[in-house]
Amino acid sequence: MTLRLIEMVVPSSEAEELQQLLAELSLLEMKQIGLGEAEVLVRILLESEIKRSRTGYFGEAIRR
Repeated sequence: MTLRLIEMVVPSSEAEELQQLLAELSLLEMKQIGLGEAEVLVRILLESEIKRSRTGYFGEAIRR
């Protein structure tokens, strides 16, 4: 099984919305690590078979 690790830093105010969006995918693991009050590091581990088009909306959702 080939895995894909995605890491992104998002504003703390957007972390909950991102978590709701990620609930739609079959994730192996997700961790949120606080980087102070303003930002959160999100680490997502998933199978690489999930198409890039499905993972591409992470950034779009945060930019809204």
